[in-house]
Amino acid sequence: MARFQVAPVTAIAANTMRGFQVADRRVLIVNCDGHYYALDELCPHLSVPLGRGELKDGRITCAGHGSVFDVRTGEAC
Repeated sequence: MARFQVAPVTAIAANTMRGFQVADRRVLIVNCDGHYYALDELCPHLSVPLGRGELKDGRITCAGHGSVFDVRTGEAC
């Protein structure tokens, strides 16, 4: 897995998320209680940016249709 520096850790407050362009794709960086995770920024179902959704308890709820994703794995819950 390649590593890219996209921002200083201070740019993403605890329990928030922010989208970035990394090489040729958009990624969502999530700070979940001081642990950082990177996911595809777009929901795989409707291509809605997941950053518009709600982050709670390590899960993101898609604002487009309510699907829930685990930030640790990227898997749908």
